[in-house]
This record gives sequence, C-alpha cells and structure tokens, in this order.
Amino acid sequence: QFVFSIQRVKMKFLIFSIINLTIAQTPCDNIRTRAQWNAAAARSITNLTATPIGIVIHHTAGARCTTQALCDQQLRNVQHQHMNLNNPQYPDIGYHFLVGDNGVIYEGVGYGLQGTHATGMNLNSIGLSFMGNFMETPPTEHALNAAFEFIECSRANGYLTPTHWISSHRNSRYSSTVCPGDKLYDIVKNWPGFTTTPN
Repeated sequence: QFVFSIQRVKMKFLIFSIINLTIAQTPCDNIRTRAQWNAAAARSITNLTATPIGIVIHHTAGARCTTQALCDQQLRNVQHQHMNLNNPQYPDIGYHFLVGDNGVIYEGVGYGLQGTHATGMNLNSIGLSFMGNFMETPPTEHALNAAFEFIECSRANGYLTPTHWISSHRNSRYSSTVCPGDKLYDIVKNWPGFTTTPN
C-alpha cells in the first residue's frame, strides 16, 4: 500500500508538470524582459487609462536578428535611437513589444503603459514591432507565428479588448510611412481582425 501511494504521488507530480509545461507554451509566458536585454531606464512613464482596443504592427527598418545575443543588442540599439537620436526624443523605446527572427517576444515599454509608436494610436493600442526591414523580404515563420500567438494570448489575458482590431503603422491617417514594409504588410493584412481604418 505504501508503494502504491508513492506511485500515485509520482503520477500526480507528472501530470502537474505536464499541465504546467503546456500552460507555459504561449509567447505571453516567455517574454524576454527589459532586465534580460539590459534596457536603459525610461525617462518617464505614462499609464494607459483603458484596455487597448488594437494592435499596430511595425518594423524597426533596421537590422534583423536570429540569436538571443543579436536580438538583445538590436533592442538596445533601437532604444538608443528612440531616446537619444530621434527628434523629438522619446521617453523610452517606442514600442510595447518587439519580435525577432528567432521567434522570441521582447518587452519594450510593456503592458499597461503608453508607447510612442504611431501618432493618433498611442493612447488606445499596443505597438508590436518586427526587428528588421521587411520591404523586400518577409520575417521568418518563427517570428510571424510568435507575433500572431502573442496577439491571441494578450487578448486571452485581458491586455486587449475581446473585439480588438489589428492594423499597421502605414494605416494611421496621421502618418506617412511604408512601415511595416511591403512584404510584412502583405501578410498581416490577411490576419483576422485586420482593418485599414484604425483611427
């Protein structure tokens, strides 16, 4: 009977471990944090006053990255550009989250805070940027799948409204830009919930 009890305990532990492993397999559970990529401190932060109603897709228009080390460095490069070289300078990296060709989601300003990513949409949306320039080539399948799943789990976890839209920087009526690049745009315009008139 004692041996049987041990076997039951082992079985329960195995089931618990499998359940935990399954739950942790969404991009929302595996976001690489600001601390992990060694972000500089923000100059200021502004809290959002309502749950975002949309996702705005961007590209950084810079280098692509395929490894953790390269993506971490690219994050720091983008943050430096936004905070020190842009005119006007941003209080932090402009995007809420970014994704590399390695399929990892990286924390920018993060959930619950106002980004500086698209005029007219900073107060009601999450800015998600693909690292790279996607005018002539698309992102990797790893990156595309991670971004799509990230949007889904953000909604499921209450960080987006249930009826949220998806759009892109070029669709803002206040912006004149080719962001997020032609090849990426051709893909995301077919995602469920995409709109060409987000504001």
